[in-house]
Amino acid sequence: MLINQKRIIVILVLISVFLVACTPKYVLQDEIYSKVAGVTFENEDGVNRQELLSELSSGEELELRLEPENRYDKNAVEIYSSLGKIGYINRELAPYISTLINEDVRVDVVVSEITGGGPSLFYGCNIKISIYDKS
Repeated sequence: MLINQKRIIVILVLISVFLVACTPKYVLQDEIYSKVAGVTFENEDGVNRQELLSELSSGEELELRLEPENRYDKNAVEIYSSLGKIGYINRELAPYISTLINEDVRVDVVVSEITGGGPSLFYGCNIKISIYDKS
């Protein structure tokens, strides 16, 4: 019985080593800091993006989604928090980011800072975009 347990442990260790060796490793290639565009608009479902921004904090992970059917910009890239859509990648940066996403490049985005807020001030959102390369 003890020999079988040792064999199982050895097999599990070998599987773990194999999985680690086969997992792609990513190397940070570039970091871009930008502002989220369109933060003063309401979403299609009526949710106010300003309310969503008021709930966010630095370090929160965000998700990028392509919006090729956007009538204003075929390269539009939406930005979502766990609460909903907070805006877009700006128009100048969108073609680059959409190309990366289409090429399955790993692109991570986090909130770097929430700005503004308070009486008669709009919230803004600064983001950090990290672009990785497989090694």
